[in-house]
Amino acid sequence: MNMTRAEKLAERLAGNMNESLGVRLVTSEGQGISPRGIPSVGPEDGRTRDRLAGHMEIERIIPDPNQPRKYFPEESLEQLAASLKKTGQLQPIRVRWSEEHAKWVIISGERRYRAALLAGLKTVSCLFLDRPLTESEIRQESLIENLLREDLRPIEAANGYTDLMKLNGWTMQQLADSLNISKGAISKALAL
Repeated sequence: MNMTRAEKLAERLAGNMNESLGVRLVTSEGQGISPRGIPSVGPEDGRTRDRLAGHMEIERIIPDPNQPRKYFPEESLEQLAASLKKTGQLQPIRVRWSEEHAKWVIISGERRYRAALLAGLKTVSCLFLDRPLTESEIRQESLIENLLREDLRPIEAANGYTDLMKLNGWTMQQLADSLNISKGAISKALAL
C-alpha cells in the first residue's frame, strides 16, 4: 500500500505526538508507560485537564452590576494588587458568559479583578461557568462568595439578603438554609 508523505510523517511521529499530548498506556499492573514503552511515573500521572479553567484577557471581563458588594476599600485593593504583582493570582475568579454584554461577567472575585486592574495585569485566571444560571443562582453564588471572603458591610449584606428573598419569595429561614448561615445573622442584618 502506498502511503502519502503526510501519512508517513504521521506514522513516524505518532509516538511523539501522543506523548506530547499526555497519552499514556497502562500495563496490567496499572503502571503507566509512554507510547515508546518507557515506564512513567511523574507529575502528570492522575492529572486531568479542565477545559473550564484558564486565563482570560482582562478587558473581556466586566463586573456584575447586581453584585451585593458595592464598597471596595482602596487600601485593601492596593494591598491585593501588590500581592498579585509579587506572587501572582492564587485564586481564579469565576465568570459566566453574558450574551447581552458579549463579555464574561464576574460571579465571584471582583476584588481580585479590581486589584488585577490596579496591578496592570493583562490576563486573569478564571473558572468559566458554561451552563446557564438563573438569576437566583447568580445572586446566591455572589452572596455566598462575599460572605465567605472579606466581610460585606452590614448594609450590603442586608440588601443582598432582601434581594434574594424577594427574588425567590423566601422566608428568612429559607434564605438561611440556602446560604448556610444562621437565621439570627440574617435577622440582625435586616434590622438595619
